[in-house]
Amino acid sequence: MEGRDGLSMKRRAKKPSDLPEQILGDILCRLPVRSLVRFRCVSRSWNSLLSSHAFIKAHLKRSSELHAYDLVKFNDSAKSRLVICGVSSNEIKSLGDCCLLDQKIFQRFDLIDSCNGVLCLSTFQKDSPGNSSIILYNPSIREYKVLPQPSSGLSEFIGFGLDISTGYLDDLKIINVKLTLGTYPNLSSKVEVYSARKNSWKQLGDVFPMRQTMFLGKQVLFDKYICWCPYARLRCQVFESNLLMYDLVRESFSEMVLPSTMPLEKKYVMLLDGFLSIIACKLRSRCYDVWTIKDFSIPESWTMLYTIKDATNDIFNYRPLGSTCSGNIIFVRCFSSEQGYGSPKDLVSYKRESGWFEDLNLEVDSFYSSRLVRYVDSINFPSY
Repeated sequence: MEGRDGLSMKRRAKKPSDLPEQILGDILCRLPVRSLVRFRCVSRSWNSLLSSHAFIKAHLKRSSELHAYDLVKFNDSAKSRLVICGVSSNEIKSLGDCCLLDQKIFQRFDLIDSCNGVLCLSTFQKDSPGNSSIILYNPSIREYKVLPQPSSGLSEFIGFGLDISTGYLDDLKIINVKLTLGTYPNLSSKVEVYSARKNSWKQLGDVFPMRQTMFLGKQVLFDKYICWCPYARLRCQVFESNLLMYDLVRESFSEMVLPSTMPLEKKYVMLLDGFLSIIACKLRSRCYDVWTIKDFSIPESWTMLYTIKDATNDIFNYRPLGSTCSGNIIFVRCFSSEQGYGSPKDLVSYKRESGWFEDLNLEVDSFYSSRLVRYVDSINFPSY
C-alpha cells in the first residue's frame, strides 16, 4: 500500500547497485569464487570492486579461514591430475579438467607450490628444455599465464613464493637456478628471479650455495622463505646437510644448521600445524622422526615431536608427501616386488592419534611426480 507521504515497499527497496560499497563488498566477500567471476559482468562498478586489492585480500582472508583444501597432484597413464583431499574424511574429489589440461602441451606438469590461490606449474623436460614452460594458474577462476623464458634457459630447479614486503597478494616470484656441472666441486650457477608484477626476469648471478646438491626435494613456503631440505649423498656416504632457504624479500640464499641429534639420512620438509617441520628418516630404527621449529629466529629451537612406525616394520615402503589441514601426514606407499619397489603405488594418511595408516583410495605413478599443497579458493591473479 502506498501513502501520500511515503513510498511503496517496492520503491523503497534498494537495488544491489544502490548499496554502499562497503556493505556490498561485505556481502560479495561471502560468495564462492565462481559467483564472483560471473558478477564481474554486472557493471563496471562491480568489476572495479571485485578487482580491487582490498576486496581480493578480504575474500582471500575469509576463504583461508573457511575454505582451505589439501590439493594433490599426481600422474596417471595419460596426464597429470589435480584432486582435492577431504579435510574431515578420506574423500578424494576431482578438481575437474581445466583449460590447461585441455591443451596437449600441458598434459604433464610438475606442481611447484601454491600461494594465495595461485599454482606454479612447470613442464620442464630434460631432453627438450627449450620446449618447457612455467605457468601461473588459478584453477578457481580458470586463468593462467605462461611466463617468458629466463635468459639462461628453464631449469628443473624452480622455486615459487610471495614477496610479503610489498603487501600485494599477486607479487609472486619464481626463481630459476641453472647449474653448470663440472668436476665436483667446480660447479657454477646462473640464478634468475621472475617478478609477476613486473612480468620480467632479473639476473642474480652465481649466488647458489654450491655446497648443496641438486637433490633438494620438494619446497615449502614459510613466512618470506622458500625452504628445501637437501639430501647429501656421495659414494654411498651420507653427509650432514643444512636447511636451504631463499629469502623472497632480500632475494638471497642462506642456510640453517640442523640439530646434530637429527638423523643424517634423507629428510622431508613440510608445514605441520602452521610450523616448519621436518620428517627425518631413521634407517637403523626403521622409523621416521617428526621435528618442528617453534621459533624460526632461534635455530636451536628444533624439537622432536613423535616417531612414525609401521606395524609390519616396513616403514620405508612409505614416503611422506606432506601434512593436511587436519594435521595428518600423507604418504606414498610402494609395494615391494621381486624387482624392488614397483607398482602399484597409492596414497595413505597417517593419523597421529591412532598411529595407523588409512587408505585414500588413490593410485599414483610415483612419489617423485606426486605433490601435496595447501590451496584456497581465490580470485587473486597477477595483472599485467
